[in-house]
Amino acid sequence: MEGLRRMAEAVGNAWKRTAYPRKCLVCDRLLEAGEKEYTCVDCRDSLPTLEGSLCRCCGKPLGGREELCHDCGRTPRSFRRGRSLWLYEGEAKRLIQILKFKDGLYTAPYLAERLCQVLEELCALEHLPLPDVLCPVPLHPSRERARGYNQAGILTGRMARRLSIPEARLLVRVRKTKPMKDLGDLERLANIQGAFALKKNQDVRGRNVLVVDDIFTTGATLDACAKVLMEAGAREVWILVLALGKGI
Repeated sequence: MEGLRRMAEAVGNAWKRTAYPRKCLVCDRLLEAGEKEYTCVDCRDSLPTLEGSLCRCCGKPLGGREELCHDCGRTPRSFRRGRSLWLYEGEAKRLIQILKFKDGLYTAPYLAERLCQVLEELCALEHLPLPDVLCPVPLHPSRERARGYNQAGILTGRMARRLSIPEARLLVRVRKTKPMKDLGDLERLANIQGAFALKKNQDVRGRNVLVVDDIFTTGATLDACAKVLMEAGAREVWILVLALGKGI
């Protein structure tokens, strides 16, 4: 019941944001009439975008001429490609926290659209087709009930409609893990081991799967998801996230 109540509140908040004069998703400033963006100019300019060379595996910014970041260089990944919208700081961090912890479903249309744009840019740049299926990182059922929704699932649902790509809840979280924000880098790796499994009656053999989540830090969660999918026969796994945190 608590989960249903939280979901109802989140949907109500989303409706209010569309029924009343439009405000910036980040700072709540009223947007000018005719403004097509979801954020004001100041907040758009403040979002910590990724610049320069990016890791060819996870998409983290690189400091030199190397092709892989420190994390991907020392740890083989189960996913093939990754991209992010922003760094997890400043206005981007605030926006993601609104989505996750403040019944912020009204931010989902903007965030999903931005994820679609980044994915389309990546595919065009590397002359690749879009993935065959979108998959959100699952929450443990108890955590999803408490929050009322899975933010990654909300995003993939909107992305699927926008891109005309199937969305499937391919994975389940088979054990409850500690919140990653409370753990050190090595603790994160141990915390997530064996936490995911392929959902019953799902077939990913020969398919390119895009896994979507909110934050990439060390990549432990997304790599664990990708490992399960690859072991189940997926051809490739890509990852797409809202923001990059600081990893190892």
